[in-house]
Amino acid sequence: MIGFKIMFVRLEPAPIRLLHWRDSIGFKKALLFETLPEASRIIYGTLTVDRSNRRHVMFDVSISSQLKDLVPDFKIGIIYYPSIAVGELPSLIGERLPLYYENIHLSLTEHPVNEIPGVREWRQVFKKIGCDPSRYRPSQEALLRKIKKDGHPHFIHSAVDLLNFFSVQHGIPMGLYDAAHLENPIQIKIGTDADQYDGLNGRVMHMKDKLVSIDGCGAFGSPIVDSHRTCVTEKTTEALQIIYLRPSMAVNEAQQLIEKMADMFTQVHGGNHEWTLIR
Repeated sequence: MIGFKIMFVRLEPAPIRLLHWRDSIGFKKALLFETLPEASRIIYGTLTVDRSNRRHVMFDVSISSQLKDLVPDFKIGIIYYPSIAVGELPSLIGERLPLYYENIHLSLTEHPVNEIPGVREWRQVFKKIGCDPSRYRPSQEALLRKIKKDGHPHFIHSAVDLLNFFSVQHGIPMGLYDAAHLENPIQIKIGTDADQYDGLNGRVMHMKDKLVSIDGCGAFGSPIVDSHRTCVTEKTTEALQIIYLRPSMAVNEAQQLIEKMADMFTQVHGGNHEWTLIR
C-alpha cells in the first residue's frame, strides 16, 4: 500500500464570472463559469475533522500499490468541504446550464463520445485493470451519452448538479460523498470478490476487477457509480470529493484544476475547503 500524510491547501472564496470558453474536451463555445484566482489566498495546514462523535480525525487516503503498478501515473484529487448547505443551484448557474448542455448535445453529433480525450484515456485505464469499459462505463462517459440521447443529465440538487457539470466540462469521472458516513482509512484500489455495495443505479455493484473506493466500513464508490451509503443529499453538511484525474495530466495542471473546482463548489455551497493531490 502506498500511504500519504495529507497536507491540504485552503483557498478563500473568490467571485464567479461568466465567460465564453472552449472546454477541455473539445466542445464548441458555451457559457461557462470560472473563479478569479487573483482573489484567492493560500493557507497551508493539515486536514482535521472535528465532529460530535470524533475529534481531530485526519482523512487517511491512499492508492493501492497494485493499482500504481498497473497505472503508474494514476492520480486523484481530494477535496474536503467541512461546512456546506446543499439545495438548489443559484439562478446565475442553474439558468445557464441547459444552454451549456444544449451546446454539448449539438457537438456530440460531430464528436463521438469515445473520441473525447478524457473518455478515451479512462477507457484505457479500465482496460489496464481488467475492467471492460464497454460493459462498465466510466461515469463521465455515461453522463455524455445521457446528454447525447436526452439533451441533459438528471438534475438532482446543487451538489450533484455542479459535480456533473465539472465531470462533463473536464471529461473525467468524480464522486462526492457525505463525509459524516465515511470511516478511516480510505483507499482507492482494484476490487476483489469481497467488495460490493448497493449502487445509486439500483443494482448491487460487485466490484471485482473494477476501480473502487473503500473505507473502514467497506466499498462505497467508484468512477462507475457510487453507493447509497455515502451519497450526498440536501441534509449533507460536510462532503469529500474524489476527482479521478487523467493520468496523462501534468501535476501543475491537475493542481490548478482541483483548486478551481474546489473554489467554485465553495462559492455555491458556502463554507471553506481543503484539498490535496495524491499520486
